[in-house]
Amino acid sequence: MSTTLHDIRRLALQMLYQLDARQGEDEESIRHSLLNAASDPGDQFSGPWAVPTVGSDETHARAFRTALGAWNSRAEADGIATSLAPEWPTHRQPVIDRNVIRLCWYEMTQGDVPPKAAVNEAIELAKEFGTDRSGAFLNGVLDRMLRRVLQPEPAPSSAEHAAQSLDVPVLHTEFWSSE
Repeated sequence: MSTTLHDIRRLALQMLYQLDARQGEDEESIRHSLLNAASDPGDQFSGPWAVPTVGSDETHARAFRTALGAWNSRAEADGIATSLAPEWPTHRQPVIDRNVIRLCWYEMTQGDVPPKAAVNEAIELAKEFGTDRSGAFLNGVLDRMLRRVLQPEPAPSSAEHAAQSLDVPVLHTEFWSSE
């Protein structure tokens, strides 16, 4: 059976879960524990928590790189998620939800995955691993994050740019530029 991108994401999410639980410590132990579980599927949990059997070392390495990339960009993902759902700051979110957000944000912004596909996959992971409310919560947050990725903030106008470089209010710059 071949490994799918969904399997790689599942493995990356499981790695993120462990990184979160260990505050990012002991990356090698996490990598080895999941590699061992993937190579010996008889000695693991069943259902959604079963570690996907990885087809190759490169497949496992890809999942690990994805998890580390998401972990290393968590501050940005957490900040944006908190700004979009201030009543649910990162520390109040279930561990799975916050790590699905981190994984999705990383995939949306690092360029290898179409942003809409990253959101769809993230919602599937939330339904598979999260609480009964995870899918709805993440759908709302990730949809708003997706809009930010697809429509980045517009560049400042020439008046705003001049105001920033001169350290004067925009109103004064517009006044001087209109003469």
